[in-house]
Amino acid sequence: MGFGQPRKVIIDQLSVVLGLAQGQREPSDAALMDVAGALLYVESTLAGMAGSHEQVSREESRLPTTDLTQIHQLVIREARTVLQQAKDVILDYIDGEWDRQRLDPLCALIVQVRGALAMIPLARAASLLAACNEYIQEHLLVDETRPTWVQLDCLADTITGIEYYLERMLEDHQAPGDQVLDMAQQSLARLGYTPAADTLEVPLLEEIITQDELLELDDRKALVSPTQTIAQVLASPVSAVNPPARNVPTSLLPPSAGEEAVDDELRDVFLEEADEVLDA
Repeated sequence: MGFGQPRKVIIDQLSVVLGLAQGQREPSDAALMDVAGALLYVESTLAGMAGSHEQVSREESRLPTTDLTQIHQLVIREARTVLQQAKDVILDYIDGEWDRQRLDPLCALIVQVRGALAMIPLARAASLLAACNEYIQEHLLVDETRPTWVQLDCLADTITGIEYYLERMLEDHQAPGDQVLDMAQQSLARLGYTPAADTLEVPLLEEIITQDELLELDDRKALVSPTQTIAQVLASPVSAVNPPARNVPTSLLPPSAGEEAVDDELRDVFLEEADEVLDA
């Protein structure tokens, strides 16, 4: 029925909730955000499958309905709060004379926000945070030398840009925020990191062109020598686009009133001479 994936997500989250309830897993904000995001994904999927039905029974109308927009806003507000905590960790790191131990909570905070945004879904903002996390793990937590102010400014600009983007999303969910994310991505690029590109599903060639077009492509490939270099192609002689016709047709129009008809023998002589010139 098409409910396989939502069912699997529910089963996975059921084991997580049971583990939290039985004390087998330590409860944390990140774990709860993951569960909430997974349930939000299932609800969005089911809402898309159900579609919009105007006619509902009285019993169905009594059932409580969840406003997805309000849930999205709740997730965004929580994400902004966690991003502010991440910025506070960086400030504490600077105030603590570059004590790297003070950066320990930073990655968990970034991952928490990234997972929440990926579930809404705000995929581009989530990918920017993932690249941010890579920089933190590969440099701030590893390098013995302290980062430069330029690097810290770029990191702060990236996080602040995403935070401002979320603020605009709260004000108007349909508001375009690409320019804000572009600036955040530019700051991230100065650190040498770029967000992972989305994997696009490319259709097979046979699915988008017909058999006749495939045959035409094969003919074109046969005309091109793959071993030729650019220099060889440029040096090869080029035939004329419109070569001279070897079979010159006779005139299709009758001669004009003041013009005498051309004798057939004389026409043959002219044609033979023309062929000789063309052959030369």
